[in-house]
Amino acid sequence: MSLRGKRVADPLDQRWIDLIAEYGHAICKVADRIDEPSDEPPFAYSLGAYESYGVPELILFGLDGGVAADIINDVMSDIKEGRRFGCGIPEYGLLNGDVPLVFLEASPAKALRYATNADWYYERAPFPIRQVFWPAKNGCFPWDADCPTGVKDDQPDLTAGDYLGHPE
Repeated sequence: MSLRGKRVADPLDQRWIDLIAEYGHAICKVADRIDEPSDEPPFAYSLGAYESYGVPELILFGLDGGVAADIINDVMSDIKEGRRFGCGIPEYGLLNGDVPLVFLEASPAKALRYATNADWYYERAPFPIRQVFWPAKNGCFPWDADCPTGVKDDQPDLTAGDYLGHPE
């Protein structure tokens, strides 16, 4: 179930539906809120990808909203061309300098706290979502012992397992 092809009263909500109809997915960017300061890092996530491409939605933390949106759009572009991304393995060719990204299954219960527009779009029906992790400048991911604390703090663990403690 989704809101595809449906009309809603709120024009801002309708914009999400229209973006997904036009592009196959939309991206919700949630930046640091000036009016409501938060300890949470900025994040962005996709909505519509599961329905349009048959792949999990993506959520990415700790990067500027524009950068995060560019990464998600690049992933979706590759998906539309037939590329699939493994879970739990470094994936190359998406960031400059061949910096790897790692995609891990997110716990729906944890992810729904953030991916509220995707939950709304799918009319509260379950949908898969993967969290995209990026490395620190030293090449370490949040689950690595040598990963700087700031990078760990910027990428909260939404996975079902404790990947930040021991990736599988």
